[in-house]
Amino acid sequence: MLFRSFNVLGFEMLLNGKFVEVPLRKQILESVYEPKAKIEFLDILQELPIKICMDSSDGLLVTLTDLSILNNLGINITTIPIQLEAKDFAEKNDINPLDLVFRGGEEFDLVFAVSPDLVETVERKVEDMGLEIYKLGFFDENLKGLTITDDAFSHYKFPESGFEHFTNK
Repeated sequence: MLFRSFNVLGFEMLLNGKFVEVPLRKQILESVYEPKAKIEFLDILQELPIKICMDSSDGLLVTLTDLSILNNLGINITTIPIQLEAKDFAEKNDINPLDLVFRGGEEFDLVFAVSPDLVETVERKVEDMGLEIYKLGFFDENLKGLTITDDAFSHYKFPESGFEHFTNK
């Protein structure tokens, strides 16, 4: 899954009046006003034995927490899926970058898990289709809940909640 923080940046811009650099505005507003379903992923889901899959519209925190609970496994997050522009925005606006990554709901983006022996197969298939995925980490039976082991972000705290509909908080 390629996770973009553009949707949450759009809400920060539209609802909280945060300034966003002009080159990014169009892309950010498109992610809010015109989210695009990646229906091409349906082929991958049908062809390969992917048994765990959810959308991230309620935010990555909610999605990963639900997956952790449903599967009774912890999740080791080895790489934070944040674009450089979103990280810069967070730093300039004194926002925890994990809020941008984990609270924002990216419409139609999928979070899925595959067994380690299928990772290369999925990566090849995705590349052949001209799509992108983002490896976040892995399930870990020795963990409870979510754990960040990405050194660049391990000192930040997780947001307390995921995306909240119909509120600007």
